[in-house]
Amino acid sequence: MSKVKHIYKIDDIDGVKHPRYKYKNVDDRFVKTYQSVLAILLCLPDCSAKLIQYLSSKMSDENIVHHNKFTRENFNKYIYSVWLEYYKANKETESNAHELAKEKMYKDNTIKKAFSILVNKNLLVQKTRGMYIVNPEYFFKKGDEERYRKIKLTLEIIKGFDDITLGIEGEK
Repeated sequence: MSKVKHIYKIDDIDGVKHPRYKYKNVDDRFVKTYQSVLAILLCLPDCSAKLIQYLSSKMSDENIVHHNKFTRENFNKYIYSVWLEYYKANKETESNAHELAKEKMYKDNTIKKAFSILVNKNLLVQKTRGMYIVNPEYFFKKGDEERYRKIKLTLEIIKGFDDITLGIEGEK
């Protein structure tokens, strides 16, 4: 978290203006989302679109995510918490907000199907059983040089070259 100092009010004292400042906490974590994925995201089913956004925010620095019960449960907890906050902010009663948020959660089979859709759309690339790479062509946390290296490795995994290292002189 970073803090941004900003003027929130100006006091006028005897004709002299005095600014008052506040600090705003700003989240400085990020994931780059590249334009080439935007049309794909628009056409995804609801659960799949939310799942890839969630996974890209939780992926490791190497773009690795896991497909297991723990990940699916945490995704549903995230969905629940976002909707609960939304309903509370919109003045729903406490019990009603909880019920409405629960209705937004997904069945486990729906989340499993969403994983399959993301693989079919090449947004996730299976590395091993239960381990996936969030395609760095579309989502990435680091700089461009590292991204290009990761795209190359991901393309090689797709082609079945994941167990060998190719060293071609002069290759970028």
